[in-house]
Amino acid sequence: MVLLDYKCILKKEVKMTSVLLIEPFYTGSHRQLMDVLQSEIPGSALVTMSGKKWPWRARTAALHLSQNIPRQHSFRTVFASSVLNMAELIALRPDLASTHKVLYFHENQLTYPVQVHKQRPERDFQFGYNQILSALVSDVVVFNSSYNMETFLGNINSFLKQMQEYRPKHLADQIRDKCRVLHFPIMFPDRDGAVNEKSNVEKGRTKDFCLNSCPVKSNHFESIMSSAEHEEQTCNNNKQSNEGVISDSLSMPCTCIQSDSASKDCMKPRSGLAEHSQPKQEHGSTEEKVLHEMENNFCVNTDTLGTSVELHDDRYSSSAKKMKVEHQFLHIVWPHRWEHDKNPEAFFRVMYQLRDAGCQFRLSVLGEQYTDVPVIFEEANAALKNHIEHWGYQACKEDYYNVLREADVVVSTANHEFFGVAVLEAVHLGCFPLVPNRLVYPELFTKTHLYNTDNQLFKELRNFCNNPHVLRHKQTQLNTEQYSWDVLKSRYLDLFHIT
Repeated sequence: MVLLDYKCILKKEVKMTSVLLIEPFYTGSHRQLMDVLQSEIPGSALVTMSGKKWPWRARTAALHLSQNIPRQHSFRTVFASSVLNMAELIALRPDLASTHKVLYFHENQLTYPVQVHKQRPERDFQFGYNQILSALVSDVVVFNSSYNMETFLGNINSFLKQMQEYRPKHLADQIRDKCRVLHFPIMFPDRDGAVNEKSNVEKGRTKDFCLNSCPVKSNHFESIMSSAEHEEQTCNNNKQSNEGVISDSLSMPCTCIQSDSASKDCMKPRSGLAEHSQPKQEHGSTEEKVLHEMENNFCVNTDTLGTSVELHDDRYSSSAKKMKVEHQFLHIVWPHRWEHDKNPEAFFRVMYQLRDAGCQFRLSVLGEQYTDVPVIFEEANAALKNHIEHWGYQACKEDYYNVLREADVVVSTANHEFFGVAVLEAVHLGCFPLVPNRLVYPELFTKTHLYNTDNQLFKELRNFCNNPHVLRHKQTQLNTEQYSWDVLKSRYLDLFHIT
């Protein structure tokens, strides 16, 4: 951790920077992208707001940021996610109008699946309208997938029909010429769990600096900690807490890492195979007895399959192979945000079907949680307790990767997805993907990995549960390296006119 004098940063360091990175919703993939860019783009400054209350960030971030971005600067490029209303920011800060403005779309709000009973139509219109205005005033508009770009441009006219009068025309044509598709750059971890120097996005980070828009305390010092250090500290704190050791806490009044959920330890203790295989002491109904017998029979059958199956897939390291074949039961992972647009109801319905069919499987439900968690998660936690391996957000990134390394199948049931970093990370670490034949997924995956109905997903998973060794022979027909920072770096540098 490096302590820097805040006044010194504003007066001296800002004048040396040419790139301003802005993220009003600094969490998840939004945070990952900014961390990569801030560490790799020379002369860059990062301004963030915490990753909470997305609707309010979309509505009001421009005003807050306009008051916190230094007025004495040498910024030539402004790069921001589409959560920011770029038009409002430029109007409030005309000194930024002459910069090269790059807008990055992680998602677009013109096709977002709205919960009508919870949200007013006017508010939904404002989100999409903000993105249209931002695209109009930006010099370059970047989308993480062709699906994202085409659904945005293709829905502008129909979206604006919500206006009762004075509807603008030909906006899509004005925006299209400055659009480009540039996939999200993923810093993939090593498949075998070893430290990967190339994936350390904070390497050399202290050479740059980060302007954080949270209040600065009276001592005018800013604690700057790289996300790698932050996660390492979180991992150590979690481990020490589990061992009953009280760890020293670092005072960080204002840091460039604003992960409010990082301090949570939502990880449920692993249930282990013993919980699945040990007989229950009581069986109240005939159905429970039958299911219990099926479970025991399945255990016997899978034992006869053996655990020494060798994989003939070069994607896996030897340690990853060992991790995936030493378990009898299929390990299913669902690593998405706990929100309605990821369609958790459909996923858990399929899990209930597997359970009721007598299938044995282990289940890990990961992903970030926000204020309003769908009630289905609490219900599923109780209903599937005998199958749960990991439950909840993994505060330590390496713990998260380790779950993916030992899982067999990664599933998506999303109704809203424009790229899917979590699925690609899981695939990179050896998971076989099963994703819906909609949204961005047909752009990324072959038909082998696409399903059309929830019943098809159930049948696929049931077959895998009955024959997990067969799945472990299957190869994913996707080269994840094409989405890595190493491959995409030159195209991103081109956005900033860096060669």
